[in-house]
Amino acid sequence: MSLNEARGDPAGYELAYQEGVRAIEAQSASLNGLRTRAGIVLSATAIVAGFLGPGLVRLDLLGQIDAVLFVIAAVGAIGVLLPIKNWRGSTNTQDLISAYIEADPPAALPEIHRSLAYYMQNDWGWNEDKLEQLNGLLAASAGLVAGAIVLAFVAIARG
Repeated sequence: MSLNEARGDPAGYELAYQEGVRAIEAQSASLNGLRTRAGIVLSATAIVAGFLGPGLVRLDLLGQIDAVLFVIAAVGAIGVLLPIKNWRGSTNTQDLISAYIEADPPAALPEIHRSLAYYMQNDWGWNEDKLEQLNGLLAASAGLVAGAIVLAFVAIARG
C-alpha cells in the first residue's frame, strides 16, 4: 500500500489529521511559553547583575567569575529567544495543491488527511527535539543565575 492509498475508515484519517494539528499547535504553545520564561530569566539576570555586577568585578577572582556566570546565563536565555531554523508548523500549500488536489487523478479527502497526518508526525518529532534542546538551555541558564546569585553573596561576604 502506498502512502496515498487510504484503505481505512475516512473518519479515522480525519481524526488522525486533527490530532496531528492539535499536537503541532500544542508544540507552538510550548515554544511560546518557553520563550516567555526565557524573557523572565533574562530580565532577572539583568536586574540582579545590574545591582551586584559592578561591585563583583572590583572584587577578587571569585567575583569576576560570578560576573562571567551572569553573562553566560544571559546568553543562554537569549539563545532560547532566537528564531528556530526550520520550525515545522505548517504544510506547504503549493505542494498540497499540486500533489493532491490537482494531481491526476486528484486525491480523495481521506487520502489527504492520511498523508498530512503521517507527515505531521515527522514534523512533531523534529520540533520536539528542538524543544528539548531549548528546555535544557533555559534550565541551564536559570541554574546559572541561581548559582551566580549565591556566589555573588559569597563574594560580597568575603569582601
